[in-house]
Amino acid sequence: MIANLALYFAEHTLFAHTFTWVWGPFRARLPEPGTLSPIALAITLAALVMTFVLKWPMLRILGICAPLGMGTVLLP
Repeated sequence: MIANLALYFAEHTLFAHTFTWVWGPFRARLPEPGTLSPIALAITLAALVMTFVLKWPMLRILGICAPLGMGTVLLP
């Protein structure tokens, strides 16, 4: 359940649009690759480096990434 939620947020944060892929009884929501947000991808990659390479605590990472994300929305 946590992994599903993480994938949902990643899909809707990194990509502007998704589509439903249907193959017989199977359905999957897939992102449109052309709608990838390079700024969101850069913040995600920075967070991954801080988490797995630098092994920083999560509150420090959130304290850095949250203002970056808000800045991308608030600044033109």
